[in-house]
Amino acid sequence: MDCPSNIYKYNLEILKSIEDNQTIYYDDNKIFIDDRVFGIYRNGNNIVKITEIIKASFLHYFNLLQMDVKIDSENRNQILELLKNTINGIKILIITFKDMENESIQLEKLKLDLLSLLTEFNDNKDKFIDEYRDSDSDSDSENCLRSMLNSTKEHLQMEDHNIIVNTIYIIKNKIVNTIIGVVCIIFDMASF
Repeated sequence: MDCPSNIYKYNLEILKSIEDNQTIYYDDNKIFIDDRVFGIYRNGNNIVKITEIIKASFLHYFNLLQMDVKIDSENRNQILELLKNTINGIKILIITFKDMENESIQLEKLKLDLLSLLTEFNDNKDKFIDEYRDSDSDSDSENCLRSMLNSTKEHLQMEDHNIIVNTIYIIKNKIVNTIIGVVCIIFDMASF
């Protein structure tokens, strides 16, 4: 695929053209279909960086839609199709990475984030969501992922509160140990 002058469009076109069991890698903020020998062991496979590149490319075009900068209806529809095809490409990547837990979770989170952006943008949200929901099993997995993400978020929020509780607990233990130590010293001196 020729590299268009716009890196964002290039990245989204790669996702649009990805096929089953193909993976991607990055180099200089561009993503490529991974056709390298032992590609999984080579440089450019950091899933966090890949998702950041995809999200930045997606947001570039999404922001153009939101700003409505001299975009006629034909270009608007082309951009929407490109963004929809990007989400379909991410779904293919999720299937490819289904055995790799971290990668699939990162990609699933990215898909949900991008879908939520598009659904907020789209006037007819229910139709749009139904069009891009997979089968019942996939929506179950999406619900499971949402549940996991929410529980992780709650757990992280609880850890902030736990820091205060743990600090109080440690200070209480230090004070109790100090008092017991002083009492033992006094007892030892009294029994001497």
